[in-house]
Amino acid sequence: MARKGFFAVFLFLFGFSIRLSAQIDEEQEMIFHLFQFIDWDHAVLSNKELFLIGVFNNQNITNEMKQYFADKMCYGKKIKVVNFLDLKKNNNYDLIYLPESEVDKTHEIITFCNEYKILSVSTNNSEFCKNGGIVNFEYARMKCNIQINNKIALDYHVYFSPQLLNIAELID
Repeated sequence: MARKGFFAVFLFLFGFSIRLSAQIDEEQEMIFHLFQFIDWDHAVLSNKELFLIGVFNNQNITNEMKQYFADKMCYGKKIKVVNFLDLKKNNNYDLIYLPESEVDKTHEIITFCNEYKILSVSTNNSEFCKNGGIVNFEYARMKCNIQINNKIALDYHVYFSPQLLNIAELID
């Protein structure tokens, strides 16, 4: 029963419902709505014209995200989505998304994000936040649970709203 209440609160807070046959993947909506519950340190975003999302090694998801974010803004900045493979080169990403298809690269992505203080997001990656990632969306039986490593987020000057922290599973 508690799970049903949790999910109802989640849907209410984010203002959308997960659609099973939607044209747009839930992950894109989740990431976009996640922005509403983050207070970034202005120094992090102030010198940039774009909000840059890097998708690791998945051109299909990159293309879908490009289409979804084409007309959206984040903190008054146009959102640009790029596919990337090179973990030795930082292109000033604001967010790195590690798709479920690339879970075997979790350690490398977390190391990269830790080095450059980049918000890291993954899906169905149960060890992501435990190993130093910041946000993981866990989908199970038509429900989505959010896991957050708030300690790492605070180190990166990314502040999640109390509303989001109240419904998330906090991981240290």
